[in-house]
Order: sequence, then structure tokens, then C-alpha cells
Amino acid sequence: MTEYDPVCQEVLVNSKTKPHHCFSNILDRVPKAVTKYLDECQQHHRSALQDSGEPVGSRKYRQLIKDHGEDFLEEACSYLEHIDFPKDAVAQCRICNQDCPLWPVLDENCVWIEIAGNTCTPWSSVGKGLGWLDTLSIPCLIWAFTSRWQLPHHIVNECTSAWPAKSFFHKVFGGLYDISSISMSPDDLGLPATRNRTYTHLSCKSLCCPIVQLTSAEFNDIYRRDLVVDALDFWSAPKSLVKAAHRDLVKKRKIVGGLGLDRLPWHEIMPVGLKKRWFSYKKLHDETIASGSGGHAAICNLAWNSSYFGSPRSLMPALLTKSVIYSFAAKRPLLACEHFVVHGIPLFRGSDVVDDDLFLNLGLKRQRRLSGNQTVVQVVGTVVGLIMLGHRSR
Repeated sequence: MTEYDPVCQEVLVNSKTKPHHCFSNILDRVPKAVTKYLDECQQHHRSALQDSGEPVGSRKYRQLIKDHGEDFLEEACSYLEHIDFPKDAVAQCRICNQDCPLWPVLDENCVWIEIAGNTCTPWSSVGKGLGWLDTLSIPCLIWAFTSRWQLPHHIVNECTSAWPAKSFFHKVFGGLYDISSISMSPDDLGLPATRNRTYTHLSCKSLCCPIVQLTSAEFNDIYRRDLVVDALDFWSAPKSLVKAAHRDLVKKRKIVGGLGLDRLPWHEIMPVGLKKRWFSYKKLHDETIASGSGGHAAICNLAWNSSYFGSPRSLMPALLTKSVIYSFAAKRPLLACEHFVVHGIPLFRGSDVVDDDLFLNLGLKRQRRLSGNQTVVQVVGTVVGLIMLGHRSR
């Protein structure tokens, strides 16, 4: 597997269940001249956007982003179509500490499922909104074209629904693959969290028999479930970690006093802005409890105003790098390390698969960055399971 992000690489290399390979930056799959061309081409269109003089965020500005982005994509695809991506390519492997083959060596009984989630921020509402003009879109282009040359049996892609998955893959792969997409969220699987993402499945026509489309009602019947667990299960860190986080926040906020600082309610030690929002949500929470309509976990995101988020709810909202999640039932915020639990990493369970310390030692900033861009393990596993269920080799 190849990871663009160095924090992801660090976790993979040091995990209990190491992958067979963990390669270097995905941009290293191609000669420097290729990335140089793409960078310069993209910069040309960004400069044209900036030179337009249109106010940032205006309708004309957004249309120029779309037009220049499509022009860049067209030029980049035309260029990459003529780049040779050899099947015997090697790259530096951080597991083996040597150059290893980039692509799996398959016998006739093997099935290659390529799984990738490209960076969503170029198309996300919390990003810059630059689309294909964002530098973070270039790794996606490199990944897609190297996959086209290698022809895996199946490709699974995850990204925000704002990303034009189907049109992009039709442009890159043409008629080589059957393509279907489905939007799924953890709560579709009975998990108390929302994180709606589009999962696109590409099935190689020359290697696989046609299967039922991923969007079909038959698949929906297989995976859809009512909620089976409570969101409070996500607040699972040991008391020692919770106390340490409370103590660190008191110290960071330079709150002074005698004995009993460790017993101060969490909202009392929050920054002023978060504390103000807490009281706003508390009022809504009390009103919903009085009406008998409140969600059990009573979750809110203190990074957003209550006028936008609404009343505290029973489902975990989609976690972002700057989310500040609070539960009135748990009476504390969700720790950054607990974000991984929401996304399916079995921390604090004594797992033989996951090393808790590996994630805890990342530090708050990197914990948030990694978890905020993470795919949900159970959802990706379900999509891959559905594909394996329907796979038939030619």
C-alpha cells in the first residue's frame, strides 16, 4: 500500500499488524518531470483565476474555478495518457527497507481489489473549494492513471459526494471498467454515527463477469440495519486518560485555584467561545428533555453555532479535524483519541490488532488530522465484502 500522508505512513509502519509493504509518497511513482508538468499546468490555471479580478466566492469566481479546473483536468489526462507506467515498477518500501515491486504478483486464483480514498478537501465545503485547481488533487491523478495501466480486478474509491467520481473515472478508464456508485453512512449499518461518503466501484470488464450494481436494492437489503449500539460507547477512553486531558486543558487555559480544579465541569475550563456555545446547546438540550424528544447521548459540535447544528442529538456527526464534540449524557467532550473509535479503530479494547500507544502518542494535532481524514472501517469493509460476494472471474 502507498500513502501520501507521512502520518499515515508512520501508523502503518509501526502498527501491530504491519502490511506486507508500505511505499513512499505516491507522487514518487512517476518521474519528477511528470509532477513538475502537472504542477506548472495547474499553477497556470490558478494564476488565470487570480488575474481575473473576480471577487472570491462570487458566482463568476466559482464558475471560473469550474472552467479552469476542467481545462486543467483535460490537459492533465491528455498528458498522462502518454506516460508509461511499467508493470515491473519498484519503489522504496518502509517495511522491507529496500525497493519492492509496486504491484502485487498474482496467480490465477488471486483477486486484486485496489482501495483508495482521495483527499476530499478540494471539493469539500470545509476546504478551499478549488476542485481540480487544488494541489491536493494531483495525487489522485497519479493514482488513477497508474491503476489504469495495471488493471486491478476491482477498484474501490471513497470520497465526498461533491467529488465528480463517475465522470472522472469514465474519463480515465473509458470502457475498461463497469462503474457504479453508492452513498453510505455508518448509521446505514446500524452504527450511531453519520459520515455520508460516496463509494465508487470499478469492475474490470476483461477480468470479471458482470455483477449486480453496487447501487441495487439487493445490496441494500444485505447491509442496511437499524441502530444496534448507543453513541455513548464512543466515549470509551480509560478514566486516567480523561483525567489527564482535563488536567492538560486546565494548565493550557492557565486556570488557577486550590484543590478541586480536577473536579471543575468541562464547560467551565473551555475557551470562552466554546463555553458560550455550550450554554446555547444546554438550553436546547433542556428544552428537548422537557418535551421528551431529546436524543439519549445528547451530542453537539461546539465548533458550530447551535443555530446551524440544531439541538443535541443521538447520532455522532461527521468528524472533521476541528470538531469539538460534547455529550451532555457523558458530561464531557469526546477526546481526540476517541475519534478513532468512532471510525472503527478498536482502541481501549485490549485488541491484538491495534496498539493503543501508537495512536495516543501521535499528539492531539496529528490525532485530529488523521482521524478527520479517515474512512470508516466498517463501511469500507462492507463495500469490499459486497464486491467479493458478487465477484466471478472470467
